[in-house]
Amino acid sequence: MLIASFYTNDYRIFYTKLVERLNELKIKHEIEKLQNIKFKKSNIYSNKFTGCAIKVQVVIDNIKKHFGSHILYVDITSFINELPTFDNNVDMMFALENMHKENNNVNNGGVNIGVIYINCNQRTLDFWTNVRNYINTYGLWDQGVVNYLLGVGRKLKSFEAHEKIMKNVVNPEHMTTPSWNVFDEKDVAINKKSKIIKVTGNFETKIKSFNRLRK
Repeated sequence: MLIASFYTNDYRIFYTKLVERLNELKIKHEIEKLQNIKFKKSNIYSNKFTGCAIKVQVVIDNIKKHFGSHILYVDITSFINELPTFDNNVDMMFALENMHKENNNVNNGGVNIGVIYINCNQRTLDFWTNVRNYINTYGLWDQGVVNYLLGVGRKLKSFEAHEKIMKNVVNPEHMTTPSWNVFDEKDVAINKKSKIIKVTGNFETKIKSFNRLRK
């Protein structure tokens, strides 16, 4: 299993912590250093990554590089206790969006794209290429596009914001959605004890969380 990610100089401290942990676990990893990101304000949605396809491009590049294999993409602010359980019968696996989920219902709460298990094949390459194109063309948020294309997270404000645009530009007849599933929360969760913890919050909160997890 190979873990892929990226970081900027602002997040070097998380890169150092993640690599240290992956080396302890003897897990192969490829983590790309990018230039600091200049975010733009958006009237579509409040997340700072709205209109920014950098994460999606990293995913695309890794699918191409490791075509025919599986990868686990993680945000650099992820803490890994051990590798989770993977479903090799699907093309992709996502974490539940814990902050907004209702009774673990992915249809309501959607998925989080901070931890993604990917079968690097033509279906996943086409899917993420479409996601990138929608972001670049319409200035959308990466996770909002993914949830809309998967048809989940319908109770989120981000779904409503993206539906207003995407319902007029997405032709379902031209879309091939890869098979997918979600991780059990004992395997991957947001800010909760699990095999992989996707740490969220502001920069200072993330630092405190990492320091606590390392104890």
